[in-house]
Amino acid sequence: MWIKVGAGLSAVIAMLFFSACTYTMRRRTNLRTEEIGHIQEDQLLDWAGRATVGDDYSDKDIQGEVTSQDLPLVRLHVINEATKQFSDENKLGQGGFGPVYR
Repeated sequence: MWIKVGAGLSAVIAMLFFSACTYTMRRRTNLRTEEIGHIQEDQLLDWAGRATVGDDYSDKDIQGEVTSQDLPLVRLHVINEATKQFSDENKLGQGGFGPVYR
């Protein structure tokens, strides 16, 4: 009789331990996923707020601060002039993201 009670109690304790471990691992994974999402969102907002103004192509943002993560923004009319309205004579080839112009 005591063997059956001990075996049943051991099984219940093992299931509780397994459930607690599974819950903890899923919770950690969800927290990491949320944290990564917030970091990416913050980076996007940071990049969007640092748009350059004008045609000087400098690394200065709207407030005049120098930033190292800026992606230069080039006005469309400048690109059109440089590529002669995306003419075939200025096309260098085809890349993974589309045509490449000089």
